Amino acid sequence: MATSMHIAWKQYHTYHRLLQATLNTLYRNTQQRCCHAAAVQTMTPTQAKLMRVKRDIKIPLKKKRDSLSVLRALSEVAGKDHSVPDYKPTYTDDTYLLPYIQQSVNYRFALQSGRATAQYFIEKFPECFAFEKGVPSIEAFEPKHGIATLDEVSEEALLERIQKNLVSDSLNMYEKIIEEGGSVSLETVEQMMELAMYYFGKDPDRIIDNPFYQQAIQRKDAPQPQSPEFVHKLMTSLTIEKSPRIYKAVILGCCKNENIETAVGYYKEMKGKGMKCDLDIFHALLSSNPWWSNQPTLPPDSAIDLLRDMKAAGVAPTQETFSRLAGLECPDFTFITKMFSEARALGIEPTLSMCHPFLKTIRTAQDLQSILDFVEAENIKAASEEEMQFFVTAMKTCDNTLRNCDMAKEVDRVFQTLGEGHYFYSVAESRTYYRSLFYALNFYDTLENIMEMYQKYVPHKVTTFSIPLRPVWRLMKQENNFEHMPKIFKDIYLNIRRLDNETVQEALSVMDNISGPPQLLQELVNVFDFLKEDVIRQMNRKFASRNKSELKYFAVASKLNLKAGDFDQAWEYFELCEDYIAFPEDQCVELHQHCVDIGDSEKAKRVEVYMRNFVVKSIKKTPAPKS
Repeated sequence: MATSMHIAWKQYHTYHRLLQATLNTLYRNTQQRCCHAAAVQTMTPTQAKLMRVKRDIKIPLKKKRDSLSVLRALSEVAGKDHSVPDYKPTYTDDTYLLPYIQQSVNYRFALQSGRATAQYFIEKFPECFAFEKGVPSIEAFEPKHGIATLDEVSEEALLERIQKNLVSDSLNMYEKIIEEGGSVSLETVEQMMELAMYYFGKDPDRIIDNPFYQQAIQRKDAPQPQSPEFVHKLMTSLTIEKSPRIYKAVILGCCKNENIETAVGYYKEMKGKGMKCDLDIFHALLSSNPWWSNQPTLPPDSAIDLLRDMKAAGVAPTQETFSRLAGLECPDFTFITKMFSEARALGIEPTLSMCHPFLKTIRTAQDLQSILDFVEAENIKAASEEEMQFFVTAMKTCDNTLRNCDMAKEVDRVFQTLGEGHYFYSVAESRTYYRSLFYALNFYDTLENIMEMYQKYVPHKVTTFSIPLRPVWRLMKQENNFEHMPKIFKDIYLNIRRLDNETVQEALSVMDNISGPPQLLQELVNVFDFLKEDVIRQMNRKFASRNKSELKYFAVASKLNLKAGDFDQAWEYFELCEDYIAFPEDQCVELHQHCVDIGDSEKAKRVEVYMRNFVVKSIKKTPAPKS
């Protein structure tokens, strides 16, 4: 018995393993055949490429980060703002510092008062401001002591004062060294000149006058730059041969303080001595003064001469070099053509980024037309999304500065030609472009041209709530032409889906005054019928009483249906608002008359009840209709 059971159990296991192996083989072969067949039938070149890409994906190794990794990452994304001139106070990051507004006067007074208080405590209690160096220690970020410790007259004491940004003390120490017959190394003099010219001879954060007295006499005018006499006196006191680094510090300092004539004088002196100028010097000279400054800027002819000097000196200009020229006062368009001619001579092809700054100097439509003609003649196409800003600024100029619809169309035509293939850099820029386009058209063009642009760009380029519609409705009323109103109202509601929106309510007010023709009334009725279900669904979500905007919507819808001859649909809208004050007296009278005409006394009585309850003036009770 045991032997038979053992044999039977062994046979069972053998058959089970054979069956399992057979099923596995069949399943695997079937799955492979099915996958292969599916791949052959449905595999596209794009899917095959994606499969190859997936096979090629390699997971990168974990990056090791140290204590400076965050600073390195920030240094890659935080850079210099090239849209503003260098070496000059533009107050781009802090508008409260603009010198011509009252907020600036108050802010500078508070700033001076705070600095005067801090200065008093630092001078009286220096022992309270001991500090420990940060980890990691970065010299540029470490706080500097404001008091010099070395009192002897020596070059070491001068270096200490330079490192602590003590401008007046550094200049005084240098004078003492020269008076005693001492000498100072060239490197130390260069460092002193860089410090003195950066602050233009003034100690940073040093308060001398009473801030309250300054507040009383301070005006809102732009601050006057300091006199360049300090620079001439300092350069005369130097006993060593002036190096290119000293000239560079003087030129940059004069340009920063809006003394361009002094800077050009030292540039010519440096050039006369055969010294080479670097790119920073040329950029400083080409940078314009702030727009509120009343100091003279570099003449355009001198700017062209500087470009030629760059070529002679072997200094390679960049795109940024020509962008700085836009801030200079251009007498006419010939200056721009000369500038781009010099750019080609230097091996730089003009781009939209180089043309963009000149849009700020436009005063007439002819100026803009000249720039557009030049761009189109040279076939300067947008090379990136950033260069699309050229068309945004040009369109804003047509709207804000020129108020010219013809130029807006011209800019849009050039945009369609040269901006093809690129999107705007952001959604905000796209809205700004098309909004400015519609503004220029709405105020200065015909209704037909406006609606042609509307059909072209709304809603796939710009939404209805991003463009001005009041001028369109004003033109419709003037010309008594409302044929485009059904599409506009439909686009407005589908973009907003809120009846309490101001634009929707203005559109309802316009449609409330439309009286014909019958085809237009039928189109408006169709729009209301199309939106009816969505409007009712939006209202039912609130579980509250009807508000004024909803009641106005149903009142206008009922009125238009009544004018179009659809009494049943008009009565449905009346029933939705029968318990609220929605319909005016004249509309109720008209609805009541229709009820009488069709012989429906019950509906006529309901209208009478509504008028007695919600309308100030009532009508006489209507007699029963004749049989």
